[in-house]
Amino acid sequence: MSASTLPLLDRQQYNDLCEVFDKAMPQQLAFFTDTLSRDVIALDEQDDLVKLQAKAHEMAGAAATFGAQRLHEHLARIEAACKAGMNDEAMALRAELHQVWADTQGAFSAA
Repeated sequence: MSASTLPLLDRQQYNDLCEVFDKAMPQQLAFFTDTLSRDVIALDEQDDLVKLQAKAHEMAGAAATFGAQRLHEHLARIEAACKAGMNDEAMALRAELHQVWADTQGAFSAA
């Protein structure tokens, strides 16, 4: 299954997190989305594959925690391309990240 056919959100993961955080979920989600928004922009300026790989890995973990399934997979693909030294692939995936993130934010708003 390609990343673009994965669901934007793992609803069970998201719902479980809502139960854990309860009334604090809106604040937790706001912190996550603010942080990821800054990180997505910061990746635009990152051309060093080692640093790009590390940041994509960090972001992928956060995405998985919040159930952002498609975003997690996309970031994992960036990480793998960096690890394999596939600069062109990593940069192409990085360029697509804004749309994946925008779609993910829309899914969170609708949740």
